[in-house]
Amino acid sequence: MNFDPVDTLMKAGVGSGVFPGGVLLVFRKNRVEFFESYGFSDLFSKTVMTRKTIFDLASLTKPLATTLAMMELSRKVDLSMTRPVCDLLPGFASATWGHVTCSQLLSHSAGFQAYHPYYLRLRDLPISDRRVILRNHLLDEPLVYPPGNGCIYSDIGFMILEWIVEQFAGLRMDRFLDQHVYGPLGLNDLFFNDLSHPIRDVAYAATEWCPWRHRLLRGQVHDDNAWAAGGVCGHAGLFGNAWEIYRLLMQLLTDYRDESDDSFFDQQLLSGCFASQPGLERALGFDLPGQSYASCGQFFSPRSIGHLGFTGTSFWMDLEKGIGVILLTNRVHPSRYSRGNPPLIRRFRPCLHDMVMKVMGCTSPYRSEFSL
Repeated sequence: MNFDPVDTLMKAGVGSGVFPGGVLLVFRKNRVEFFESYGFSDLFSKTVMTRKTIFDLASLTKPLATTLAMMELSRKVDLSMTRPVCDLLPGFASATWGHVTCSQLLSHSAGFQAYHPYYLRLRDLPISDRRVILRNHLLDEPLVYPPGNGCIYSDIGFMILEWIVEQFAGLRMDRFLDQHVYGPLGLNDLFFNDLSHPIRDVAYAATEWCPWRHRLLRGQVHDDNAWAAGGVCGHAGLFGNAWEIYRLLMQLLTDYRDESDDSFFDQQLLSGCFASQPGLERALGFDLPGQSYASCGQFFSPRSIGHLGFTGTSFWMDLEKGIGVILLTNRVHPSRYSRGNPPLIRRFRPCLHDMVMKVMGCTSPYRSEFSL
C-alpha cells in the first residue's frame, strides 16, 4: 500500500501548525501497516519526535486504564456494573448521587456536569491530604440531570470510578493495573507518574507552559485536577507511546473477536463494554462514531470504538474491519491557544482518518464527509 498521501498530510499538519510533532501508527489486525514520527517533541530544545516518545495520553486514561480496571474487577470479584454505587460501597449512601450505577458513570449518563476546577482548592495543600479532600468534594457534587436521562461527557464520573476501583481492589488504580493488566501483558511503557515520587526518566513529549505551575510540563500530567490529585486519577494521568497502545488494542481486538486460544480479556465483558448503550451514542468507557460527523471520519464502521485526549492524542479501531489508527500529538505545546480556536486538530483528525482508510481500500462511507 502507498501511504505517501498519509505521510504528506502528517507533514502538512506539522508545517501548518496543527501540532508541533506527532506519531502515527496504522494497523490491520495483527499487522502494522504504517508507523512514523514527525516534527518536534519539544520546540524549546528542538528535540525531535521519535516512535518511542512517551505522551501524556490525557483522556485516553478513561478507556485504556479506568475502564479496563473496572472490567477486570467485574471478572475477578463480580463487581456489577448495574447496581447502584451506594449498594456496592455503603459509605457512598450519603452522597447525593449514590443511586447512580457504574454503567451510567462509564457511559457519561450519571448526571454530572462536565468539569469542576477542584485543583483551585487542592493545589496549595500537602500532597498527602489532597485525595481525601478531593473525594469529600466529590461526595457533595450535585447532579445536573436525573441519571440515565441525558449524556454529558464528564471527568467527574471517572474520578468516582477510580475511587471504586481502589476500594474494590484494595490497591491504588495504577498499582492494580500494573499487577493485573499492564504487567501480565508486558506493557512496560503504559504508566502513571505518581507526583510524590521521582518521575520516570524517559523521553516525553512536552505539553503546555502552565501559567499557574510556572513550568513547561514534561512528564507531569497536564490535566489540572489530575495533577492536584497527585498524578493518578480516573479521567487523566496515563502516559504511554503508540507501540504500547497498539499492543493493548490488539489484545482487545483479538479477544473481542475470539481469535486466540490464549485470551486475556473476557470476550463477553468486551462485547458488553463495546456495545452502544440504550439511547446513547456511547459505549462503556469508549466513544462510538456519531451518526453524522465523527473524528474518525466517514469510513469507520458503526462497529468502531475510540477516544480522544485533550493533549492531542486519539485512537480509533474498527472492530468489523480490524483496522486501527493511533494518532499521538503534542498539540497543546507550548500553548493550547497557539493551535487555533477551535483547535485545528478538530478538522485534521477526520481528514487524516479518511485518507488512511482510502489507502487501506475502505471507501464505503457511513457518514458525511468532513474536509479541511
